[in-house]
Amino acid sequence: MVTYAIDWVVKASKLCNLRCRYCYEWEELADPERMSLALWGRVLTAIREHLEAAESWDFHGGAAQADIIWHGGEPLLLPDSYFDAVLSLQREIFPDAWLASGRVRNTMQTNLYKAPEAKLRRLKRAGFNLGVSYDGVPGARLTAGGRETEGRVMENIARARDLGFDPGAIVVVAGHTAPKLVELYEHLRGRVREMKLLPLFNGPDSRPVEACDADDAAIVAAMGDLFDHWLDEGCSMSVDPLERYFAAVLNTRLGLKVRPYDRRRFGDNVMIVNIDGTLRTPGANQAEPPMGDLKTQSIGEILAGAPYAASLDYDDAAREKVCGACRYRGGCNTYPIFANDDGAIARGTCPVARPLMERMDRRLDAIGYDDAALTELFEAVAGGQAPV
Repeated sequence: MVTYAIDWVVKASKLCNLRCRYCYEWEELADPERMSLALWGRVLTAIREHLEAAESWDFHGGAAQADIIWHGGEPLLLPDSYFDAVLSLQREIFPDAWLASGRVRNTMQTNLYKAPEAKLRRLKRAGFNLGVSYDGVPGARLTAGGRETEGRVMENIARARDLGFDPGAIVVVAGHTAPKLVELYEHLRGRVREMKLLPLFNGPDSRPVEACDADDAAIVAAMGDLFDHWLDEGCSMSVDPLERYFAAVLNTRLGLKVRPYDRRRFGDNVMIVNIDGTLRTPGANQAEPPMGDLKTQSIGEILAGAPYAASLDYDDAAREKVCGACRYRGGCNTYPIFANDDGAIARGTCPVARPLMERMDRRLDAIGYDDAALTELFEAVAGGQAPV
């Protein structure tokens, strides 16, 4: 059983064929630079050494797993020879058993606008999972030339499924999608494995976000309406973070406690490697220097360094600032304030998760569940496992 899992989000290239109006990489989308193979080798070595170290952690007690998430930009624009070279490095650096067992896995996070069948087949043979960024509503996810993308992306999702992929979809909740979330859920149900909602996030002032801007109240209302629909229709498709927020509400009502998101005690869940090798983690203060640089440091040196220690102190302070008096703390693992760059820590409030949990609570009050029914609902929604 896997008891420790970490996502390594690797920015292989920032080059992109789309110009999504809300993109936080807006100013780098025309840059053709890609991560060097030498740096890839150092990143993969860091992943191996990190997994080896995880075997000895006291809290761990089981198998550790790493997902390498190819990110961008648009990673499908990278040439086949580049993919082949990185996969060859993986075979050199990781034990064969790790790759065969899925202890190390690859995921492609793509806009899937340009997806040649030969490239998809190559990824399938190499064992890649597929995550697709897809809003389903026109107006924000445009090509560099200003064309709409949604129709072609849905066609490519169908093609990917025919090839054996079971993709998940990430939908940005913003001004264009918020009024359509329930329709989008029904549109995606049966076509993707899961739907992940990503509330509108911070980004450079230069991005033309006005076309799809939305305030916290509109985002919470839209996600709340989707929650009501999702609950009424039987929760037939996984929706993140609604499942996690609902599990936190049920945990709180049932008096169940979960392991907190605490990197100091339990290790990192996500490492983000920029194209230059600098390393960050979700929630780290972006105004501060990165935790380290894999071009010049081993992962052990980074984890023992002062910038990494400062990032842990930052997380501790943020947790107390935002989550200290929240009634859901304990049932919620506090990760929502770190998961999305929506200004929660700077503002000292939880702009989406807490209001949504409160709405979920009100819905349960209206239905009138007793403890036995809540326990049954928890088993159905959370699979009997408190979220970590």
